[in-house]
Amino acid sequence: MDLEDELDDTLPVKILLEEYEGAIVPIIYCDDKKVLAKLDEELRSNGVEVVIKKNSLLIYTKLYTEEEMLYMDADDFNPGYSINTFFQKFPTFKKYVDKVNYNTIKEFLPIEDYIEGL
Repeated sequence: MDLEDELDDTLPVKILLEEYEGAIVPIIYCDDKKVLAKLDEELRSNGVEVVIKKNSLLIYTKLYTEEEMLYMDADDFNPGYSINTFFQKFPTFKKYVDKVNYNTIKEFLPIEDYIEGL
């Protein structure tokens, strides 16, 4: 699946930045379960850690250190994504970010997690 093909302006997709276990993370909301399942599959195939919720995908954003990667003993381990690198990897998602939410949360983010272009 290509995210560009799957995501268009007619889909009821919205991305909010919310607090989860002490961290601010992107959460993709979508009422279409088939689209949500396809997005989950595509994101996981690109090394994104996803927590499935009722009508949403919580994107766990953490960059792992080399020591953490060694501890996990993974040969083909993705070091993870920050908020910014997630949106760099998947720029299509930027158009679904709720701008009011982002501008409210932005002041609590470190500068390196600002989403380029928003």
